[in-house]
Amino acid sequence: MIIYQEEDETFTGVKCSECNGTIVRDKSGNAIGCMPAGLNVPAGSYLTETTIFTGSFDTAKECPDGTYQDEHNQITCKRCDGKVIDRTHCLMSTTIN
Repeated sequence: MIIYQEEDETFTGVKCSECNGTIVRDKSGNAIGCMPAGLNVPAGSYLTETTIFTGSFDTAKECPDGTYQDEHNQITCKRCDGKVIDRTHCLMSTTIN
């Protein structure tokens, strides 16, 4: 059993909740929610923080243009300065002399 803190709109402060899956963290490493065990967000897509807070885990979003995600169950997409292939890979051009 993993315990994490989350904001609670019913009072000022945080509450502790049980997570039987994976703790979701923001870019600063703060726990922002719990992704249930067995959830499968495919590569090329991501869950938004709003999706995590509302519990609508069936609504993964496709990575936006210019980004990709090569891992499953992620909450962000990675920036690609090259060519995005199927929103799951980034092909970087290199010049060899």
